[in-house]
Amino acid sequence: MSSPTASQPSSRAKPPQSENQSQYQLEPKDSAQVEDPSSEVVQPAQPQTGKEQFNTMLRSTKIHPDGHCIGSIGTDGVYREIHYLPGPPDQISDYEIYDAAPMTPEMIKAWLDTKPWKQETEDKYRGADGRKVPQEQWWNPPPGIIFPMKSKNTRDEEMRVYREERKAKEEKIARGEIEAEVPVACNSIKSDYDISPR
Repeated sequence: MSSPTASQPSSRAKPPQSENQSQYQLEPKDSAQVEDPSSEVVQPAQPQTGKEQFNTMLRSTKIHPDGHCIGSIGTDGVYREIHYLPGPPDQISDYEIYDAAPMTPEMIKAWLDTKPWKQETEDKYRGADGRKVPQEQWWNPPPGIIFPMKSKNTRDEEMRVYREERKAKEEKIARGEIEAEVPVACNSIKSDYDISPR
């Protein structure tokens, strides 16, 4: 984990979802559309937005029962649920890809737009389309596609520093030394990434 905010921990609870369940639902039928009960006219579903597609994908991915996972969106456009394997806490953690799903460019952009804009990030994801990645690479990504692994001790230390900094900031706000920032919703739009190929 490169930073506490770089990837999202997978402690979320997911509702059960059938593997055959389509992520596109039929629009409710309007009674005005049905003239003859034997010949119902069903309007085609509208394509989901990238954000809706991304959320649907997140709900459908599997998490290891021990919870030692982290979600990661590789620079190839594939979402991977990375499960840390047990090992010495002072050595770089071994891992396995527990689940994986390809992302469309619209899904990648929707996720990126919830982060502050950075040219380096935009360049990393330019032209990414997980649907074009061979399935073998979903499970065995080439070097540089996912974030570098660290030891459990390093990850714990980064989280400790992050929590201490957050606590110190909250205390300064409570003492009136600095002003509280306007709360921002977790998945609110913060930027407008352009990852189209050039």
